[in-house]
Parts: sequence; C-alpha cells; structure tokens
Amino acid sequence: MDTSTPTGQFMFSVLAAVAEFERNMLLERQREASSTQSLKGGVYKGRKPTARAKYDEVIRLLGEGVSKAEVARKLEIGLSSVYRL
Repeated sequence: MDTSTPTGQFMFSVLAAVAEFERNMLLERQREASSTQSLKGGVYKGRKPTARAKYDEVIRLLGEGVSKAEVARKLEIGLSSVYRL
C-alpha cells in the first residue's frame, strides 16, 4: 500500500479504524464476561482439566498392559495426554 498518495493514506486510516474497533469490541466482551463471573460469585478458572481427572484410570489401564493408544481411545483423551500422565 502506497501511503504517499491521498488514496493510500485514506485506505490505511480506514484499516486502522477497523482494527481499533475490533480491539475495542474484544475488550468489551472480556469485561462483560468477567463482570458476569463476579456477579455469580465465582472467578474464571479456565477450562476444566479432563485428562488429569482420569489419571487413576490411565495408570490402571497401563498397568494391565493396555496400549497407550487404546487407553486414549477408551478414556476419550488425547494420546499426548496419556504420555504426559
């Protein structure tokens, strides 16, 4: 984009305005979400850990000689999660 011309400067300004608008909308949605959480009396804690909750089952199945891939399929968790645990 050639910003040395009036048309180029205009296009750059329009794109910058759209980017700023999107950023402000994102921040507004974040504020609404955190205020909703505070009204519920809770604090945003993130996603619930699924694989860690199944740690005992993973260890039991691996101890029984089940393959890591089969453990992941049975427990519906990722293979990398099985390796991590």
